Amino acid sequence: MKRILLLVAAGLACAPLPAAEPGGIPDQVRKGADYLVGQWLGTGTSNGRPATMRMSVQWARGQQYQTYEWSISSPGAETVYGNAVGGLDPGRQMWVEQIMESDGAQRTSFWKLTPPGSSVDRVKFHGEQTSRRDGKEIKAKTTVERKGPDEWDLIVGTTEAQPQTILSMNFKRVRAEGATKQPAGPTTEPTPEDYIQFMKPLVGEWKTTSEEAGKVVPGTMSYRLAPNGHCFLGHYQGSLPDVQSVEGYDPVARKHTAAAFGDDGTFATGTVDWGEYLKPGRTIGKGVTGKQSVRLLLKDGTTTTITATVKCTALDQGQFVLEYSDRLVNGAPQPDLKVTHRRTE
Repeated sequence: MKRILLLVAAGLACAPLPAAEPGGIPDQVRKGADYLVGQWLGTGTSNGRPATMRMSVQWARGQQYQTYEWSISSPGAETVYGNAVGGLDPGRQMWVEQIMESDGAQRTSFWKLTPPGSSVDRVKFHGEQTSRRDGKEIKAKTTVERKGPDEWDLIVGTTEAQPQTILSMNFKRVRAEGATKQPAGPTTEPTPEDYIQFMKPLVGEWKTTSEEAGKVVPGTMSYRLAPNGHCFLGHYQGSLPDVQSVEGYDPVARKHTAAAFGDDGTFATGTVDWGEYLKPGRTIGKGVTGKQSVRLLLKDGTTTTITATVKCTALDQGQFVLEYSDRLVNGAPQPDLKVTHRRTE
């Protein structure tokens, strides 16, 4: 029955990289980049014309770079659509963005992080941009200035003897209809919708291999979004019993919560507290650590309590790995457990 620990938690797994992850983005830089995550509406000018710019920013899988998507509309002009990826160049201590737009322009922006690693408390950032279009190359200076938690300015201008402003925008954060404004602070409480996006990379069909004290047990896991779009349905085989689970976000406890039913009548409930890892705009990624608690109700009327520290040590499109340490069953220490999931679909 100890396998229930894994089965209830198999989908309760992952989040962004911690600050200490080798080769990852330093915590100070990550927190600064978190500022832009969300939906934005910009008003200002583009090439001297009044313009409106809508932009969406989010962390990509693995939390090592961000993706940007936008549109720029001006009266009497064709709407320009753009996409970009941005991430840290650790050698140059710069945030680098590679940009492509529907009018054929390709741009590369370099944002200075001076002193190295700083970005959380700064208000103004300066960068350089190279734009290529129709065989021509244009150099530009870029400036971002934060006006508050939900407002910032962007100015892009040429570096000629008589510089011209290419783009000037004031951005304000766009919130979902009916949403209340969150108080200013270092974090924003996640919503059930944030949780769904957080867990989506685990959706799919998987072969599993669990390793505990030299024993290897094969199995399968099916994990999918429920028709209502607000929870996940899991099916786990390879243990006794086979298990079906329903998993979602408890907004009061602020934890991932699951209920699991074994085909032998066993019932279990479980939670994982991801703490600061579960945040708006993030998805799962290598390095997550959470605190897990499982309560197992056996058919004989007894109850077993299981606790552990769970960490995702690998995650890509083909596999993810969960490692359970500090495991206790009714207070008694248990060997560490490693579970590898390999995608089959």
